[in-house]
Amino acid sequence: MPQLVGKEVGPIGFGLMGLTWRPTPPTQEQAFEAMRAAIKHGYADKVVISIKGGANPKTHQTDASPENTRRSLNDSIAQLKGRKMIDLFEFGRRDPNVPLDTTFGLIDREYVQTGKIGGISLSEVRAETIHEAVKHTKVLAVEVELSLFSTDVLENGVATACAKALSRRPGMPAIIPIPGATTVDRMEENSKLIDITDAEMEQIDAILSKFQPAGERYPPIIPTDT
Repeated sequence: MPQLVGKEVGPIGFGLMGLTWRPTPPTQEQAFEAMRAAIKHGYADKVVISIKGGANPKTHQTDASPENTRRSLNDSIAQLKGRKMIDLFEFGRRDPNVPLDTTFGLIDREYVQTGKIGGISLSEVRAETIHEAVKHTKVLAVEVELSLFSTDVLENGVATACAKALSRRPGMPAIIPIPGATTVDRMEENSKLIDITDAEMEQIDAILSKFQPAGERYPPIIPTDT
């Protein structure tokens, strides 16, 4: 089993963004039902909470300044009211206006070393950012998009950078999918593990080689590969 922050976790995570980040989110009762079902179905032997933060509430842009970094972390920690520690914290995107050592140095000194959070992860970054980040802090995970229609990270150096910089070994890094779900039925569907034969993989690759996705992963206003 893979590990995060020294904790053994299951092979599949549970993405929670869909429970709130939509025009009409599900009720709290439905959300809690899906979350309880995820734990019951073994999504994780131990619950590891990984969150994104760092957006400035006034500008809605990524803001890695010391002031906003503290605000984002303190607000997130306060939400849990001491019931659970945040295991992994990551900025949703890299802030090009603030050096990585400034942001990571603050988080490490004031939050990781003091036991307020477990560690630091990255989100939506390019390979160069990963290599730079590990020079300034211990990076425990990298969250990126990977799907049948978006295999960029396998081809643009991100997966290779994760294997070398995080795992200290060449090859493919440990990958934990975190599909989102708002209902128990969809969660149960996502939790099923299946084996794919080499022949089936060849069929999938053949289909994808002829398929051209329409549009980009995000609208132009949202940064990617930061």
